[in-house]
This record gives sequence, C-alpha cells and structure tokens, in this order.
Amino acid sequence: MNEHANKQQTTNHRIIQIDAIKTILEQCPDILPIACGGGGIPVSRIPSNPRTLTGVEAVIDKDACGAKLAAELDADGFIILTDGGGIWQNFGKPNAREMKKASPGE
Repeated sequence: MNEHANKQQTTNHRIIQIDAIKTILEQCPDILPIACGGGGIPVSRIPSNPRTLTGVEAVIDKDACGAKLAAELDADGFIILTDGGGIWQNFGKPNAREMKKASPGE
C-alpha cells in the first residue's frame, strides 16, 4: 500500500461529486442519478497540490458509501437490496451473525 493509501485510511471519507448529485436531484426531478453502486473510485488528494487527486489501492464499501450518500442528501430512508445469501451484522468480524430479520435500529 502506498503513502497516499495509508493516509486515506486515517482521513475523512468524502463523496467528491456530492454537489453534482444534489444538483441533478434538485434541477431534474425526473432523473434518478445512480451513485455509489460500485463503491466509487478510491482517490486521495496530493498534499503538495490539494486540488489534484491520485488513485489509491483501496476498496470502497458500497453499502457504507450508499449510507453516507443518503445521510449527505438528508434522505428519508436508505434501503440496501441484495441477491446475496443473507444479511449479516458485523460481516467479516468474529462476532458476525446472519440476521433473519432486520430493523432500522440494527
């Protein structure tokens, strides 16, 4: 992992094009923008030139990205649809468990 990727893990994560998404939603109510579906492209700002972005080795969690997008848009709700074999709480952690039912509190 390179220096920019290491720094990215400790900095705030942002949806860089959030303003464009908001503009589409406000100005074009008949258009549904698709965003965060692939998780996005991981980038980091170059410290010597903060307006420049560079790609980094990382994986963006598309569920977390979608939740962040919903929060930034002040959405009324956020639903994750899946064709996977189940819904897991704490996926990939020692205390992971498959949930038979899920509620907004979980």
